[in-house]
Amino acid sequence: MKRKKTIFVIESLLGLLMLVTACHKEDISTLYSRQYQLSAEITGINAEILRINNEIVELKNLYTILANKPTVTGFDYRIVENNGQKDTIGVDITLDTYKFFIPYGRDGKNGTDGRSPVVGISDDGYWIINGVETQDKALGDKGDKGDKGDKGGAASAKPSASASASGNVDFNTGVSVANGTNTDGLAKGASEKLTNGGFTAVEVIPGIYENAEPAQSTVYFSSPQARPAAEEVGKRLGISNVVEGTAENTQGASIAVILRDDYKPQ
Repeated sequence: MKRKKTIFVIESLLGLLMLVTACHKEDISTLYSRQYQLSAEITGINAEILRINNEIVELKNLYTILANKPTVTGFDYRIVENNGQKDTIGVDITLDTYKFFIPYGRDGKNGTDGRSPVVGISDDGYWIINGVETQDKALGDKGDKGDKGDKGGAASAKPSASASASGNVDFNTGVSVANGTNTDGLAKGASEKLTNGGFTAVEVIPGIYENAEPAQSTVYFSSPQARPAAEEVGKRLGISNVVEGTAENTQGASIAVILRDDYKPQ
């Protein structure tokens, strides 16, 4: 009988030991799992810190460059191809000898609908906004009478620098000229021809224009106001294709000239 009790006690102790060991193994496994998860999170945080630090360095460099009022010497769109589709992801800009990349933003979340205020004027002349009368007058007090002006002189028959016999052509309109061929000096020659023709703000885009469009020599204008000057540019260079362009076509200029192999210097 005493022997049976001893065996029972030993079996109980062994069962308790196995239970404690199993719990210990489970705790160790949980700790390893949490350690791995924390390690992955720390790696992600370190990568984000590195990206932010790099952007801070870029901003410091850009601030230093802009403080010296640099000249834009390069402007190129960065285009990538994904699943057969071309996508413009940003712009590479060169200021003097420093080149940096400005990415385009992506579609964000829709904001909440705005509410237009209901505005009116009270009988005593104060603004009413959303039914509440403010302390601000809708009309200012009548000012004092101004001094009498000097007598005007005779009108001058001399035209301004912005006008010519071509009509309402503004020769101060900014014009950029890009060479889309392998012929050296083509853009420079065209710009000199425009400058000699009276245009005062002509800029040569360095390098070779690499976009596929347009296929033929084209003069782009950014707004209807710049159309007369663009037509005058086309006339001076012998380019008949004068069209309104997009921000990508005009490259930030009021008028952008893209020279192709069909361009023949006159």
